[in-house]
Amino acid sequence: KQEITTTQTHTRITTNSVFHLDWVLTLLLVLAFAMRLLIWLIIPHQGFVIDEQEYYDIGSVLASGRGWSFYDTATWVRPPLYVLYLAGIFQTIGANLYAVRFGQILMSVGAIYLLYRTALLNYGRRTALWTVGLAAFAWPFVVFPYLLLTETLFLLVFTASIYCVTAYLHTYEEENQTGQFWPRTRRHWFWLVGAGLTLGLASLTRGQVLSFLPFVAVWLWWALAKKWKQALGAFGIILVAFLLTVAPWAYHNYTAYGRPVLETTGGYNFYLGALGGRNGHKVSEDLIKVKNQADRENLGYQLGLQKATSDPLTFINKGLKESLDFWQINYGADERIEKGFTKGEVSPLWLIPDFIFNDVFYIVLAALGLLGLVIAPSNGRGLRSFVVIWTLQNMALAFLFFAVSRFRVSVYFFLLPFAAYVIANRRETFANLKMFVSKNFAFNKGSRTSSIEGKTFSRQPFFYLKFLTVVPALAFLIVVLPPYLIDFATTTPLGIRAWFEQENARKGDSLRLAGDYNGALAAYKQAQPNNPATVIGIGLTYAAQGQYERAIALITPLSQDIAPTHLALGYIWQLAGNADYARREFESRPVSLDENGADSWAWAQLPASSCPSSELKLGAFDWGCVDGFHSSQNDKDNGQTVTYRWTDGRGDDGKGLARLRFGNALTNKQPPPKTISLRLKGFRPTSLTAPKVEVWVNGRLLDTVQTGSDWQTFVLNLPPDLPRGDGTLTVGLGAATFVPDATDRRELGVMVEWVRLQS
Repeated sequence: KQEITTTQTHTRITTNSVFHLDWVLTLLLVLAFAMRLLIWLIIPHQGFVIDEQEYYDIGSVLASGRGWSFYDTATWVRPPLYVLYLAGIFQTIGANLYAVRFGQILMSVGAIYLLYRTALLNYGRRTALWTVGLAAFAWPFVVFPYLLLTETLFLLVFTASIYCVTAYLHTYEEENQTGQFWPRTRRHWFWLVGAGLTLGLASLTRGQVLSFLPFVAVWLWWALAKKWKQALGAFGIILVAFLLTVAPWAYHNYTAYGRPVLETTGGYNFYLGALGGRNGHKVSEDLIKVKNQADRENLGYQLGLQKATSDPLTFINKGLKESLDFWQINYGADERIEKGFTKGEVSPLWLIPDFIFNDVFYIVLAALGLLGLVIAPSNGRGLRSFVVIWTLQNMALAFLFFAVSRFRVSVYFFLLPFAAYVIANRRETFANLKMFVSKNFAFNKGSRTSSIEGKTFSRQPFFYLKFLTVVPALAFLIVVLPPYLIDFATTTPLGIRAWFEQENARKGDSLRLAGDYNGALAAYKQAQPNNPATVIGIGLTYAAQGQYERAIALITPLSQDIAPTHLALGYIWQLAGNADYARREFESRPVSLDENGADSWAWAQLPASSCPSSELKLGAFDWGCVDGFHSSQNDKDNGQTVTYRWTDGRGDDGKGLARLRFGNALTNKQPPPKTISLRLKGFRPTSLTAPKVEVWVNGRLLDTVQTGSDWQTFVLNLPPDLPRGDGTLTVGLGAATFVPDATDRRELGVMVEWVRLQS
């Protein structure tokens, strides 16, 4: 009992205390900041995952001055706050993802600090510092600032709202005001208005907050010891502030769609969930027929409800499975940035910390958090009641809709203070566990029976009733551990071993491109024999030796669902002189679906020496000679049908270049080229300006040209002292980009028909 009293004394923290620098807290926050910066060095960058592309595209459209026109053809309306954040950066400094991620790192550290303040008011400094330490290393909160997803911004504003309510409950407890419908003090009003404003911002980031809003009243009623008058008064203030915050966006949607909706992803997701969380193409096809977004939202719910009621058992089974999936680790999920890691494509520098700080941390901390949720002492600050409500609501949404790994992030985040409580107060945790049982179950020492509210039980149930305190944590471990241990045994060790084995294949690629074909074959023999990268490398080596039939026979049995198979076969058919077969492979569906990845693969794996030395026409047969372009298209140039390619995006720093290369253009056997000619077209929608194009040659900025809406030829002089190296001349093109619309999510720069070198 003395230990419990001591713990509760630690929580007497005043919200008006004079600021002083807490060096331990500062060090932990700096550590959290450093961990998030470290991610940039080790993360396996594989382009955009899940919804990142959509957020990037909407932000680009908005930044270009075309308003929310993206939503005219999209199948949903997303909440606007995160899009505004992206658009603000894009419009100010361009599409610089480094700036986006750095801003999100600051948001992430800010959310940790707010969680610290919340834990401090509830369970004291020791628990609060442990909370910061855990949040600094827990992988989702380290990795998500790198991704263009709403989670980081949402955690910041939502945690701010929870802290405001906690501070209100703290001041309410301090001043012990009872019987009042409206708060008396300015401090109460300040915290409640702040809670409403930040809750509104959270709703403008993630739509699920709107369904949580009614539960805020339940939370206040519960935290205020079931004093309904004070709870309703406080909720009323929060509600008004919330409505004022979301009103501008609701009004915008009212004028556009006839109803003040905040977002329309709910109907889409409910229908998708009713179909088992799959077949998104059918959902989009059915909903896009209705033009009005609000009507489309209603249609999604109607179609989902029809599906659920037509086969309720299937829907219930689906819901139960999704409720379990909400907690389980999906080791191959896109959110983990790890697709292909079992093929040796992801370094152990990522896999090992991912295993420790993602998997092990999650399993241990979530279990401890659920245990702490039961045994941590209750107080008038309401964190425990909030976490219970928030967890149950998220599980209900998973049941009704579907669950993916990142949906549990906000639940995991708020379990950290309870895991920290268990770690920081081990003795007191045990005392609380004993008190929890003895408080509810009084036993007669002289009898084998106990009495609870006049009912008599044998002493045997004591063990089982005590066991109930660890049921949530134990249930979590039962759900999560078995499938993960089975999966882990065949994934992470395989990925680590495959990485070291595929180092031989990467060595073989280097030797092959350098012309050492015997050395390349020897290296490939030490790599994974069934890995497509190994087999394709061997096949390309045979092709380089002129053994076309042998190379084709080796590569053809590989998976036809990946672009490298078709690109390698097309290249070999091209070398063999069969243009029709080569075109068939180059225009295959896997290549068209992975146009940017296909470009990069061909640039890295096909030799530059096979590229033309003086004229490069962009089209079907330029693979290996271009990188950072979209697939070829047709256009009219002076009445003639021509092929061209759009340049793609400018990379994370907003300064990236599309590249073209000429093989053997700078050899000692011939004079160097004197000029370069480029046939370009800078088409833009009427509201946008044709781009200026930077022209780089072998790493030097040659000039910047202004394109127009028609095809133009630009002739530039080349410097006479270009470094010869291996004889390759590489041209880089940098042009500002735009995203056409919701149905065409490519990022388009400038149209390129051909490039020529002239001596």
